[in-house]
Amino acid sequence: MNPYQVYLFLSLAIYPGAFSLLTGFDPKNLPYQSDGAAGQTGYNQCGNKADKNSQCQNLYINSAEDFCVFAPPRVLPVGEAERIAVAYCSKYGHGTRLIPPGTFKTLHYVRTPHYIQITSIGDFTKLNVPANDEGGELGRFPQLPILLLRLGGEVADNLPSSNFRSFRVRTSSSTVDNFSSLNHLPFHSPDGHGNPVGGLVFGERGQFNHWTEFLSYNELSIRACFNTDQAYRYCEHIYDLEGSRWNMPGEYDTPGFDQCEGEDVPLPMGEYRRPDGSIYKWKRGSSPMPPPGAPGKIKTCKKVRAPGLNYPRSTRR
Repeated sequence: MNPYQVYLFLSLAIYPGAFSLLTGFDPKNLPYQSDGAAGQTGYNQCGNKADKNSQCQNLYINSAEDFCVFAPPRVLPVGEAERIAVAYCSKYGHGTRLIPPGTFKTLHYVRTPHYIQITSIGDFTKLNVPANDEGGELGRFPQLPILLLRLGGEVADNLPSSNFRSFRVRTSSSTVDNFSSLNHLPFHSPDGHGNPVGGLVFGERGQFNHWTEFLSYNELSIRACFNTDQAYRYCEHIYDLEGSRWNMPGEYDTPGFDQCEGEDVPLPMGEYRRPDGSIYKWKRGSSPMPPPGAPGKIKTCKKVRAPGLNYPRSTRR
């Protein structure tokens, strides 16, 4: 048994509750909480009644007129609200909060072979984001065993404590300590349960296992990747500090609201092609920082109405 297998066996045996694999959920038959043992603050059994106090943590990405956003449940910086964010939707029927009229100034929804992407500018203070808050990244992050295999390294010195803050990982290039502080690795939730804890994302094909969202006071991007062997590349999570437009190039400022068919970006976030045709992955800290990749080509579009709904009178308090 190689070191990876030994580590995975021992870690899963010692910390069985520490690894949350939130996949395989049926949106029509959800548990009350998908990750309650990890401290989930909201719920996944949301019913179908819109409620301004809803704590629903399900996102639906079905079309430019039927989608949701994770945002703070009360006025909080996005970085402080990541683990407790709740869903705001553009359509009745999901049991969530509603996106208020006037929230979006632009919205561009693009479906490609590997993902659906939403890019937008707007007034997201209407979704409890404080004015001038530069925001943060939400998403489903890989669990520790999967992550270590992706690092191409070996675990050294000692097994992780239950909160993963005290151990060493030796990669092919270096040995690093205090894993929770490593901003160049795809693990920005301190326990691997994702942001928000228990958050699930669904679409036309069922659950999206890989997705990412950037939200600030005036900008939004979401990418939900279809469940293929390339999903982890197109919905990578290691570049949270580089921001929305670097990770998800596309139309943001172009006026209008539309739903489009398009091509994938030429290369996923952080990947670049050398002159000899080979591809390399940029690592944070390497200088110089490369520019954003090129956006994918747009094929056909149709105009849609600006998202935004008021609560029915019966739910206003």
